[in-house]
Amino acid sequence: MTTNRFARHPTFMYLLYDVIQRRKSALGNSLLVKRGDYQVVQNIISSLTHQQLIAAAQSLRLTQTTSDPAIATLRCAIQTVAARVPNSFAEKQDMRLHIRALFVEFGPAAFWLTINPSDLRDPLVVKLAGITLPQDGFDRANVIIRRKTANMNPAAIAVFFHKVCTGVLEALISPAEGEIGIFGEVSTYFGVVETNGRGMLHLHCLIWLVGNLDFFDLRGKLLNDPEFARQMIDYLESIISEHIDAYETDERSDPMSFSSTQDFETDEAYVDALQRYGNEVASKRQMHSESHNSTCFKYSKKGIRECRFYFPRPIVETSHIDELGVAHLRRDNEWVNPFNPWIAATFALFHQSVYYSSKTQHRMPCSLRWVQRQYQSFVYLDL
Repeated sequence: MTTNRFARHPTFMYLLYDVIQRRKSALGNSLLVKRGDYQVVQNIISSLTHQQLIAAAQSLRLTQTTSDPAIATLRCAIQTVAARVPNSFAEKQDMRLHIRALFVEFGPAAFWLTINPSDLRDPLVVKLAGITLPQDGFDRANVIIRRKTANMNPAAIAVFFHKVCTGVLEALISPAEGEIGIFGEVSTYFGVVETNGRGMLHLHCLIWLVGNLDFFDLRGKLLNDPEFARQMIDYLESIISEHIDAYETDERSDPMSFSSTQDFETDEAYVDALQRYGNEVASKRQMHSESHNSTCFKYSKKGIRECRFYFPRPIVETSHIDELGVAHLRRDNEWVNPFNPWIAATFALFHQSVYYSSKTQHRMPCSLRWVQRQYQSFVYLDL
C-alpha cells in the first residue's frame, strides 16, 4: 500500500476489502461450527420453512420482535458469523452493546466530538503521497496538486486521517497515563468513522471524564451551588469557544501554517500567538455557511426547510446557567460552530465540541443513533 501502483489502483481497494470480509466471515463460521450445540442449531435452521421466514419478517417489521424460537436460533447464529464482518448490521449491534456498557460503567458521556480533517487542503496529504511541492511554485498550482492528490490517492487520505485522529485522541484528549488532556482527566472514549458523499472521512466520538456526575446530581449542583456553577462556567469557557475574537488577521494568510516554536522568545509569547492562530483558523474553518448547503436539509420533510444543525443559533451575551440547569456559553456570532481553540491551533481542522449538562442535550448523535437502531454506523465532539 506504500507504492503508488496499488494506492492509486481503481479496483485494488475493493478487492482487498472483499478479501478482508471473506476472512472475517470465515472466522465467524469456524466459531459457529466449533460450538458444542452446532448439530442442534443446524437441525433447527434446516427445519425452517418459507412460511416461518415470511411470518418472522412481518412480525419484526411491525413489532421488532418474534416469538418463534427457531427464528431466534437463526438470528443468534447469524450474529455469531456476521459480528466479525466489517460494516455488517451484526457488527453495529456489537457496537451498540459496547456503548451501552460504557454508559453503565462510566455514566453519561461528558463530551461529543466531531473531527473532520481537511484532506483537500492539508499539505501533509501531499507528503504522505510522496509528492514534493516546489517552493517557488504558484499558490494556485499547489492547490490544484493538493486536490488532485487527495482525489487520486485514497491510501494517502486514509493514512492522513488515521494520523490526525490518533494525534488528537492520544496527544490532546487522552494522553499517556499520569498526564492530563485538554478536557481534563479522561476515563475512556468511543468513536466511529463515517464518510460523506464524496468519501471524505470524519470521526464522531463520545468522551467520558473521571469523577463524572449523573444528570440529576449535576443539575442539582448547578442550580443550588453558585460556586460550583461559577467553576463549571470557567471550566467550559477554557475548553469550548462559541465566539471569534476580533484579532487583526491577514485574509491571504495560509491557515495551515504556523511559525516554529524557535521563533518566540518566551513561552507566554508562544501561547499568545497560538491562541491568535487558533482564532484565525476558527474564523475560516468553524463558520457554518449562511446560505446553508444540501446536507443541512437532507432529513427535512417536504415543504419544511429547517437546518438540522440548528443554525443560525441565538446570540448569548454572557455565559450563564439557566433555570433548568443548562449551561449557555457566550456566543457573539450566529454561525460559528463550537470549537476547542487548542485543537484548532494544533491541527487547523474543522471540529465540533459539545458538553452535555442535561438529558435533553444528551440526544444521540446521528451516527450513534445508527448504531442504536442497528441500521447504520458511528462518530461527534460538540464543545
